[in-house]
Amino acid sequence: MNTLDSAESRHRGLVRLLSLALAAAGVAVVADDPAAHAASAAPSIALSRWQGADRYGTAAALALAAYPNGAANVVVASGESFPDALSASYLAGYLKAPILLTEAHSLPGETATALRKLGASHVYLVGGEAAADGNVLRQLQGVPGVAQVTRESGASRYDTSLAIASVPPASAVGQINGQRTALLASGATFPDALAGSAVASGAGLPILLSEPGSLSPQAAEAIRRLGITQVLVLGGPAAVSPGVENALHGMGVSTQRLAGGDRGATAAAIASYAVNTVGFDPTRVAFARGDNAGGGVDALALGVLAGVHHEPLLLTDSPTQAGSSTAAWLAGAGGRLTAGDVAGGPGAISDGLLAQLAGGAPAGGGAPPSGGGGPAFGVWDVTISGVVGSNSFQRVGRLAIVPTITTTGTENGVNPVDVCLVSGNPSAVPEPGAIWNGSNAACHPAATLAQLDLGTVTVQGTTVYYQTDSNISATFNNLFNQYGGLAACPYYVRSGGMAVRTNADGSVTGAIDVVGYGCGFVEYKAQITGTRV
Repeated sequence: MNTLDSAESRHRGLVRLLSLALAAAGVAVVADDPAAHAASAAPSIALSRWQGADRYGTAAALALAAYPNGAANVVVASGESFPDALSASYLAGYLKAPILLTEAHSLPGETATALRKLGASHVYLVGGEAAADGNVLRQLQGVPGVAQVTRESGASRYDTSLAIASVPPASAVGQINGQRTALLASGATFPDALAGSAVASGAGLPILLSEPGSLSPQAAEAIRRLGITQVLVLGGPAAVSPGVENALHGMGVSTQRLAGGDRGATAAAIASYAVNTVGFDPTRVAFARGDNAGGGVDALALGVLAGVHHEPLLLTDSPTQAGSSTAAWLAGAGGRLTAGDVAGGPGAISDGLLAQLAGGAPAGGGAPPSGGGGPAFGVWDVTISGVVGSNSFQRVGRLAIVPTITTTGTENGVNPVDVCLVSGNPSAVPEPGAIWNGSNAACHPAATLAQLDLGTVTVQGTTVYYQTDSNISATFNNLFNQYGGLAACPYYVRSGGMAVRTNADGSVTGAIDVVGYGCGFVEYKAQITGTRV
């Protein structure tokens, strides 16, 4: 790693800086008691849980929440396998229709009841006889008010995906930067398509399914029929191989891959793209269980509700753990999130995890990374007081300490924990002292690509020391402002670091001293104090 000074001298400087900050804040430097960390403030995100007794009841609750005044069109898909329901998110968005689920051989009572409450007159049944047989079709036709049932299906999940994408006219396909755009996900697993279902429904982007190793002919045919010129590839190379991208390029289609080190990170990348590029609501968020044990069943209908609300969709690692990528995305969102939706009951997302998500904190907040004596994980509302260049400032922001974020591999290796400080938006809304500074690109609100370590983290007791890697500062993820208004110029962090300490009373104290380049070189030096959210 290319450094501007020795690691030992940097560490000593940060220790001195932190000690001064602690003293200035009136905090004694004593050993921390991890057991003393406790949940504190009331939730900052108003999350609505939508659930039923099972997946069919949950889908009904989500449908009625998405269309409380009813819906003439309704999509019905298998509740026993994922592909048809996720492919149908695009169709549902076009029809302004919710998605309900069915068993293969019988229409669940919850689904029939929801159809009546919605006042549905036209049902689009997606999937073949194996997904929903003739008995289900007849039961749908017998629901009071339903005048027409249309089956959209094919011989395989890929054929069904093509059939679904072909129902709306080509003119209905959403455009991004002037290009008709589709989503492409693996047809072998559910998480990436699930994470993309909100964008498919809310932005009118077809979800096309492909074999992981080669572009499925059905996906290629859909691209030709719909005049697609841009494809967003969901997931890493194991989900959708480079060979698939090459085949798309051979068709004259441009691609952008939205991916991370795992399914949670891919969902976070899609969520950032939805907010920053597609125009989704930056104040809202949706959550679904994303592990294999859950199978995505509670969230098969969530994409429609999230699309109606134009909210990005994040996945949790389990019913009790948010996962580091989801936690990092929430931390990067700062205080902008105010509301959102959750699919499923406590078996999908536990009450404890729901409370932590509502507070913008990762599951297990307050637990040290390796058992006793380490820093607490969590999110803190902080005050940042200091000087940037010749300007004094005081502003608020959010600081997060999260479990190790999986990286794509850099000279830094893997950090023991990751830390991120966000205050304002230095690039889009320049203000004096606004800053994004963190150890991993996934911390940042603008991050849409794979995670990348931006420096080195060491842990000493309950203190986290972060040192910028000047060798990769050109990634432009860490930046700050000296001025606001027309005189503004973003400064990209070139050297220096940050030290933060979690305290026994649940507070956090720290300091930052970095140098950035933009309109010349400027130093940003500040103290950090905060309380847990």
